[in-house]
Amino acid sequence: QEMDSPDLALNLARALYAADKKSEAEAIVEQGLAKWPASTGLHTTLARMRIRRGDGDNATAVMEAEMARRPADLALRLACADVLHRAKRNQKALDILADALRAAPNNQALLTAFGVVLDELERPVDGLQVLRRVVELSAGAPAAQRNLLSTLIRAGQADEALRITRALRA
Repeated sequence: QEMDSPDLALNLARALYAADKKSEAEAIVEQGLAKWPASTGLHTTLARMRIRRGDGDNATAVMEAEMARRPADLALRLACADVLHRAKRNQKALDILADALRAAPNNQALLTAFGVVLDELERPVDGLQVLRRVVELSAGAPAAQRNLLSTLIRAGQADEALRITRALRA
């Protein structure tokens, strides 16, 4: 009867979308964002809906407006970059991540995303530099090392990728 939480709005919108009621689903997400503008889940869902309908770079406009109102919300910036990356809008994703990294230069999630997007933009050597920084910051965490593997291969450093893989398997 009433949307009383962002989760309810999100689930209702997903159900409507799955039932091929895309316009209604989008309207529910917009209503949810009017009530809960800080909901990263609602922002992500709206942007993905708009990407699917062909809005391109404009698909994240609502999200970007909220980022401007809340510049310290790094999770929202990361989510926006993720939506753009999945939509193959990598340069725009890179720009958003670069801006976020100015505020938090050692944030491992932002750095990892930045390295991955650099790799996607055919800049694997630059991506490796960033991903190696994440390994450094994480004291060699296995997840950070795994994130290096495909970029190492694309950068022509398969021997190092094999060495890391063997060490992780051990």
